[in-house]
Amino acid sequence: MNRIPVILACLLLIIAVFLVLAYLKLPLHTYLWREIHNTGHTPLFGVMSLSVLGILIAISKVPDNARRWLYVAAAATTLSMGLIVELAQIGGPGDADIFDLLRDFAGIASFLLLAAVFDHRLALFGGFNRRKSRIVALAGVVLILSSALAPIGLWAAAYYQREKAFPTLLNFDSTIGMKFVSVRDARLERTAPPIGWAGASGRVGKLTLLPGRFPGLAIDEAHPDWRGYESFEFELFSELDKPIEIWFRIDDLYHNNDHDDRFNAVITVNPGSNVYEVPLERVRRAPAKRVMDMKAIRRVMLFGSNASSGLTLYLDNFRLE
Repeated sequence: MNRIPVILACLLLIIAVFLVLAYLKLPLHTYLWREIHNTGHTPLFGVMSLSVLGILIAISKVPDNARRWLYVAAAATTLSMGLIVELAQIGGPGDADIFDLLRDFAGIASFLLLAAVFDHRLALFGGFNRRKSRIVALAGVVLILSSALAPIGLWAAAYYQREKAFPTLLNFDSTIGMKFVSVRDARLERTAPPIGWAGASGRVGKLTLLPGRFPGLAIDEAHPDWRGYESFEFELFSELDKPIEIWFRIDDLYHNNDHDDRFNAVITVNPGSNVYEVPLERVRRAPAKRVMDMKAIRRVMLFGSNASSGLTLYLDNFRLE
């Protein structure tokens, strides 16, 4: 058997994997697409591990009782390649991530284990327990791949919940909806409504502002299409004995990061319960040199200043009317 075509084919697959990792761009910069991109490490390094294994099998002449060491060598070699890829991204434009290395390992382990199941020359699966060993190995493959793919499923469920809840953009009765919420220099908890907030029920958000320039909360990837609605409403509750001021901001997909290219407002939070209503026509006309794209809303933010450190607000029912 001519082994050169096999070796060349495996080398081309390895090169193709590296090219995909280096040059594949996301079609959309969303949480779901980023997770799909990250999870792609699993099948890509699985294919790479099989390619390395193919090369090792083609160039070696080990007996069947030592064949398992080819699998070990293929796993170690491919995982080393994954480590090199991550180290190369440190300080560069890429995003070095230990979790990518775990995804690499999941692909390596599952694909090599699957190959081992169907490798009749592998002594590991020989003997009296051959059938049982294959079942256990296949169960391991399913478990590893399910774990690796689970984050995509969670994000898909979060997007489904976002669509189902609309025109409510955020409440705190469900934890999965909070996947679209991020905080900066702040702590966010789901909790029971504070005493005195008569209109609140279920769970609400408790936002504690920590030291920082602009501590607060953001609803990232808010439902984008706000056409057909007249106002944006939300509720805050303060246990303080005096009013405070915080900032409220809305961006669309085309925001250029200039202060005058978005909706900005300063709102006063009085002691007790507060309900805010922002006309969407005001939001639409907020950018200085254009109108905001009301079918491409991207982010809603609520934040304080460094002087707000230590303040706690309760919030709920971010919705369109």
